[in-house]
Amino acid sequence: MMSALKVQSVVVLIVMTIISQLLHRYGIPHERGFHCKDETITKPYHPIIIPMYYLLSIAAAVPSLAVVVTEYFHGSGRRAVSAKLKQFYFGLVLSFILVLLCKTYFGRLRPNSIDGICNARHYCADDPTRYVDQFVCDNGIPKLVREARMSFYSGHSSVAMYSAFYVILYLIYRFKYNT
Repeated sequence: MMSALKVQSVVVLIVMTIISQLLHRYGIPHERGFHCKDETITKPYHPIIIPMYYLLSIAAAVPSLAVVVTEYFHGSGRRAVSAKLKQFYFGLVLSFILVLLCKTYFGRLRPNSIDGICNARHYCADDPTRYVDQFVCDNGIPKLVREARMSFYSGHSSVAMYSAFYVILYLIYRFKYNT
């Protein structure tokens, strides 16, 4: 039978995962304008090379494997492994939620927003130095239009860095203090 603490940990993780999915699917990003001369948002559109589900799989599997193998060779029991994995997954989901909150709140335009996705160059035809405070994205693909406004900060780099730092700090702590 599962203890109350284990049930609580699982429930918290599930709730956090649901929150991240709701933010990802239904969060409405802040709508900001753009400067016509801003070359950082006029790149051509390129599809994502590494899908987020693939990155999340790798970012979860590598640290999990590192924890399991390290704890096995240190002779730790299941509780130690379970505790370390709970810490890791809690932090990973929390990091992902923070990324989604920031992306939604800031509404930073992606590098391919103006030319690659929104086709909004016509707003700059009269005055190439103007600031366009409101514009309509003429793409027709709602997912791309929504994603065009969610650049800052990178979800891919955040997930990868969290996983890498967790493994590094875990291994340093484990080998330095518990050898």
